[in-house]
Amino acid sequence: MRRILPIFVVTLAMAACQGLSPTPQGSGITAAEASDAATTTAAKSENKTLMRGGAASTTPKPPAVEQMASEPVEPFRTVSVTAEALAASLIIPLPASRDSNASALESERDRIDQLIAEGGLTREAGAKRLYRLAAKNGLIKVKPDEVLWQTIIQAYRNLDDRYITLEDAAGDIAEAFQRRREAK
Repeated sequence: MRRILPIFVVTLAMAACQGLSPTPQGSGITAAEASDAATTTAAKSENKTLMRGGAASTTPKPPAVEQMASEPVEPFRTVSVTAEALAASLIIPLPASRDSNASALESERDRIDQLIAEGGLTREAGAKRLYRLAAKNGLIKVKPDEVLWQTIIQAYRNLDDRYITLEDAAGDIAEAFQRRREAK
């Protein structure tokens, strides 16, 4: 048994390397089979590059500059940052209205505003909740977005702890929005 097992394993390995082809060992493949195989392989590789958007496509693509919109697109809506607006509602970077996540974030903000008005939540905790929702929905994409949110959360923390006034918090948040716009 010990002598047969290695021979059996080697035979199996050789059969696997040959692909267990039904053709006899010495016959090989004919020229027609070789050209068919080459054509099939080339077609498969071309299909793969077309699926990936590779260079094998027959239609020329216009440069990326021509595909961009003519007007610059803000990643979020412009907001009015005043002490009155800050007293009325949390000021956060809401995504553009065409974004599918805009309504979800806006409705959550309204719900959190209601909790803050009832005294069940601090502004900082509400801003953190909205930050987590925005991060979960993929609205925080670049480092300037992250910095903007952290500045807003810090301003609300300072406001809740009464370190700063509404006017100072509004100024800090407005400055953070301005830095985000300039970071483009």
